Amino acid sequence: MTLKDFLFSVCGALHNGDSGTDSPMDSNGKKRVLVVDDQAMVAESLKMVLEFQGYEVHTAESGRDALTIFEPKKYALIFTDFEMPGMNGHEFASIVKARDPNQPIIMVTAYADTILNMEPLPQIDMVLCKPWSLDQLRSALKKFISS
Repeated sequence: MTLKDFLFSVCGALHNGDSGTDSPMDSNGKKRVLVVDDQAMVAESLKMVLEFQGYEVHTAESGRDALTIFEPKKYALIFTDFEMPGMNGHEFASIVKARDPNQPIIMVTAYADTILNMEPLPQIDMVLCKPWSLDQLRSALKKFISS
């Protein structure tokens, strides 16, 4: 069984079929999500799961790369890693929120305890710990995308 087949068998039932009308979407009605992570395997895994849920997913390997494709109101949700070379996820989130204060951003990190013990991070709407579970991902999607 390939990774793609496995993810489909596990995640296929998560999609609720609701395309909504108030979130940024592509021309086919798919809501757009941006995944920012310098670890290609992590970004690709999250991308595959989200695509199985019916989202159009864009990826970037760094905060700087992500800023070149980010536009206000383009993405229904952004997932970003914390620890990345050049610009960490907090710095990236700060720039995004300055451009679009209503943009939902989820920090996906192995350093969740450290981040949660830092000063309040108003730029971050939620923190998911790596490795994340499908239930955690489902809750995040429901909170920020589902109507």
